[in-house]
Amino acid sequence: MFYSRVAVAATFLAATALSSMHQPASAAPAPETSIWNAAATIPDSWSSSAARGDSYVGTHPSVSTRTIIGTDDRVRTPNPSSFPSRTTAFVVATDAAGQQRSCTGFLYGPRSLATSAHCLLSESGWNSDFEIFPAVDGGAPPFGRCGWVKASVHPQFSADRSTRFDLGALQLDCSVGDTIGWLRPGPSMDPLPVGEGLASTGYPLDKYPSFMWTAHGSVTSVSEGTVDYDLDTAEGQSGSPVVANSDPTTAIAVHSSGFATLNAGTSLVRAQSERLLRWSETLPAADAVVPFGSS
Repeated sequence: MFYSRVAVAATFLAATALSSMHQPASAAPAPETSIWNAAATIPDSWSSSAARGDSYVGTHPSVSTRTIIGTDDRVRTPNPSSFPSRTTAFVVATDAAGQQRSCTGFLYGPRSLATSAHCLLSESGWNSDFEIFPAVDGGAPPFGRCGWVKASVHPQFSADRSTRFDLGALQLDCSVGDTIGWLRPGPSMDPLPVGEGLASTGYPLDKYPSFMWTAHGSVTSVSEGTVDYDLDTAEGQSGSPVVANSDPTTAIAVHSSGFATLNAGTSLVRAQSERLLRWSETLPAADAVVPFGSS
C-alpha cells in the first residue's frame, strides 16, 4: 500500500539535499487512465501532452494490510547498487490531500517505471510530485533522482479494484535505465508452477522507508491476472517486482496486496506486459525488452 509517514520521508529528502522535481499543474485533473506533468520537459521523441488516455470516474478504496507469514524472513538487500537490485526504486509522492507518501517501483525501460496503480491513484484522487530514487539504501541516492512526465493506471482499475488490475507506470524525465539497466516485464514460464521459488525487493515502511529489503518465498496459487505467494511484505512494498529465483531479471508480477495468510501480485501476463510497453510510448517488440548488463 502507498503509505504515509511525512516526517520520515521529509527527513530523507532533506538529508540527501535533493532539489524538488518539476511541479505539475496546480489544478488536480479528473481521474484518467493517464495524466501528464504539465510542467515537465517532455523529450522530443514523445507524443504530445494532449494524447491522454480515455477518462473514467472512480477512486481506489483502502487496500489490505500487508502480511508477515510466520517468521519475518525479509533480509537487507545485499549489494543494492548491483544489477538487478538497482532497478528497484524508492518512490515519493504527495496525495490529493497534501500528505506525503511512498511506495516502490522498478525500471522496465530506459525511462519507464512500473508500480501498483494505487501508488499513483489514491483514494482521494491522483497523487502528484512523484520523485524516484533508484537503488537508494538509506543514504544518498547512488544514481540520483528522477521526476515524472506521465502517470498511467490500468483502464479497469476504477471499475474493478482487485489485484488483477492494480497496475500502473510512471514515464520519467531522465534516462537512468540506460545507465543502470531494467527488468524485462512478462512471464518467465507459462504456466507458473505452484512451489516455484520467488523473490521481491522493495522499501517496506516497518523497516524504515528508504532502506532496501528483499523477501524470499514461493508461489502458492495462480489465478486469472494474479499470483499468490508466501513472500513477507509490509506497507511500502507495493509496486515491488516479483521475480522467479530461476530468472531474476524478469519481473513476473508487481506486488499489490496482502491478506491473512498470503500476499498477492498483479501478474505480468502477456497482455499486461504489452500494456506497460504501450505506456512507455516507444512500443518496442517484446523480445527487444532485455536487461542491461549483469554487473
